Amino acid sequence: MVQRLIDAVARQIREEQARGRTPAALDANETARALAWMDEPISWKPSDANPGIVVDVLYNIWMSALYGADSSD
Repeated sequence: MVQRLIDAVARQIREEQARGRTPAALDANETARALAWMDEPISWKPSDANPGIVVDVLYNIWMSALYGADSSD
């Protein structure tokens, strides 16, 4: 299941690179792998954290990794 997510994210990264929206220097496969495995434990472990805050944090991490900016801009 995680590998399917990694493959889909890597494809999307390559598409964004082709459009010039994401840095060409990013390794699409390894970036996708890192992001997917970072999210995996957060998605499955019970937490007292506010789900909305968790989503915001993950969103900002993904946007920063892929586009070099956080969502507050």
